[in-house]
Amino acid sequence: MPTLLRVLTPVVLAALLAIPMAPALAGGPNPIARPCGDANEDFAVNSLDALLALQVDAGLLKAPPMSYSFIEDWLFFNANLDKTINSLDALLVLQYDAGYVEQLPNCYDIK
Repeated sequence: MPTLLRVLTPVVLAALLAIPMAPALAGGPNPIARPCGDANEDFAVNSLDALLALQVDAGLLKAPPMSYSFIEDWLFFNANLDKTINSLDALLVLQYDAGYVEQLPNCYDIK
């Protein structure tokens, strides 16, 4: 397993670095409209977001701190709004990406 992680980590990092961040920096989509489940802040919910949620769940990636200043970043990892980042979030993101779920919850509806 450690060998697999050594191989996958550079691949995952390269994939994440290849994600265009220009829309957010160039007056693109409104950050408030960022969809729930968008863990990597690319304004799309896809398998890369599911990968991040799984890495947090497995302890391979540190989740954003659960504090007032970072509450929004934490929420976007939490696709099902259960206040826990785990494989259920990844499952929901993958179902959404595959078209089995039409809409994700609004991240600002968390209680």
